[in-house]
Amino acid sequence: MRYLWYQQYTNMAIIATNLYLLNLLDDALDILAIAFSFQTTNGRAVLPHPTMDIVGLLYFRPFDDILKELEINTLFNTVFYKYPVYFNPEVIVKGSFFEDVEMVIKAKEIISRLVGVMDIQEMPGSMTNNLRLICKDYTEMKSTYLNIIDQLTKMGASMDKNVPLLLSVGKKELQTNILMPTGASKSIKINV
Repeated sequence: MRYLWYQQYTNMAIIATNLYLLNLLDDALDILAIAFSFQTTNGRAVLPHPTMDIVGLLYFRPFDDILKELEINTLFNTVFYKYPVYFNPEVIVKGSFFEDVEMVIKAKEIISRLVGVMDIQEMPGSMTNNLRLICKDYTEMKSTYLNIIDQLTKMGASMDKNVPLLLSVGKKELQTNILMPTGASKSIKINV
């Protein structure tokens, strides 16, 4: 991964490093998933699709699941993009002078700013607070992601890599296309 980042992905390496230094996430795979949400190409890449244009932040499966597949030489593309599920946390900032004024900050927008941060000590406190709220929402929604992959694993199904699934707070049911073990494509509803 260091080689890939050195060759093409400086933006992802800087984002991952700054998220790590901010100590906002406990799981290293969450840091990597968020960083890989900014992949601009699929040439010599870990993920089979550019992810810069998706509106949210990706999730990766637990380390033990990924490691088992990597140890038997499964391709990175298959391992890390088996379940293309993402979430777009939003931070609502209220005005300090006019309290009824609100500004919605999308997660991807604020995290992309980490590319320009060379020293996290010089980052504005408001940016750190917004990142903290984004990471909190991201972590809370991870249980929904884990529930989805658990249901799909029990069916022996995988997701259609061309149709990523956007998670949403408050939704009780999601619809997505899956690939059954027989190779047939099927549209299903997943309870979350």
